[in-house]
Amino acid sequence: IIALILTTCYSIQYMDRLAMGYVSTEMIADMNMSAVQFGQGMFWMLVFYGPMQGVVGAWCDRFGAKRVLLVSIVGWSILTFWLSMIQSYDTWFWRQIIFGLVCATEYVPSARIIARWFSKRQRAQASSVLSYAWILTPAWAPILVTNLVILFGAWRPFFVYAALFGMGPLQL
Repeated sequence: IIALILTTCYSIQYMDRLAMGYVSTEMIADMNMSAVQFGQGMFWMLVFYGPMQGVVGAWCDRFGAKRVLLVSIVGWSILTFWLSMIQSYDTWFWRQIIFGLVCATEYVPSARIIARWFSKRQRAQASSVLSYAWILTPAWAPILVTNLVILFGAWRPFFVYAALFGMGPLQL
């Protein structure tokens, strides 16, 4: 159950990054951005996301993986909701940088929880469940995102609902 909860959290956060690619045409038009500006935002998100992994590891050692993961879930939900309200490239750009910093907090605490929660004999199995999010999410996200965008008639409502859905693991 713990491995499934961690996988669900990671999958939901991963969905946001994938969803932006599926709705990029609508986002670019709606915010009067160019494709280059959209790409720059995605680039800067990943530039900050990568190095934050080391920082997050130190935070897990200092504050505990559960606390860091809770901050990650709440932070992701707030930033996903914020995405639904963004109107300009400048705001998009800064949101992407902040998103890269905050959403780097998902994988490392999940891996740490697995390492501490499961016995040596079960760690690899639990890790394999977590890594399934990298395979599973790109399979279900396009179906969900595109159908909800069609249902809502716009891309913004999807991110409002995604942010609310992202808070779901806090109920467990």
